[in-house]
Amino acid sequence: KAEIETSVQENSEQGQDTVKMVDRKPHNILLFGDSMILYMNKRLGEYCAQNGHSWHTVVWVSSTIKQWASCDTLNYFLRKYNPDYVLICLGSNEQFIKEPTSRQPHIKKILKDIGGRHCAWICPPGWKKDTGINELIKNDIGAKRFFDTRNFTIPRGKDNIHPTGASSAVWMDHIAAWLRDSTAT
Repeated sequence: KAEIETSVQENSEQGQDTVKMVDRKPHNILLFGDSMILYMNKRLGEYCAQNGHSWHTVVWVSSTIKQWASCDTLNYFLRKYNPDYVLICLGSNEQFIKEPTSRQPHIKKILKDIGGRHCAWICPPGWKKDTGINELIKNDIGAKRFFDTRNFTIPRGKDNIHPTGASSAVWMDHIAAWLRDSTAT
């Protein structure tokens, strides 16, 4: 479990509260996933810079769990960055597949590749009810390491699917607070 403290600061530009995380130990963090994380990287970077962490974000637009598990891309970045924390955000491109259980071997392969590192799976923010992929992921990684965003109501971009930059920041704040308060890692 990360040793993290939090305080709420007034964000004068937007008039919104933001979570400022203070972590007592520097970490090397890898966030990887599909296009849902495009804007999340900025807030993760702010959090990491505040705390002396190094971070790396790998976005593979339109990627799937199956694609990540079926090639060497993940292993390449695990070797390159050697993270001690891995955050996964995949599944948005598999929200509506008819047989989500067909992805189970691929989920297990990704988790095997990550090995003994601390990791958590961030569920993509749902825009419609999925056909079971997120429950499958949750069961495979374990509820304590699954950040469930299925019921988040967040502003979305013009496509009505991807979070806006501002909503991605709020989403990342929730994830950071969850990591602080949970036994996710």
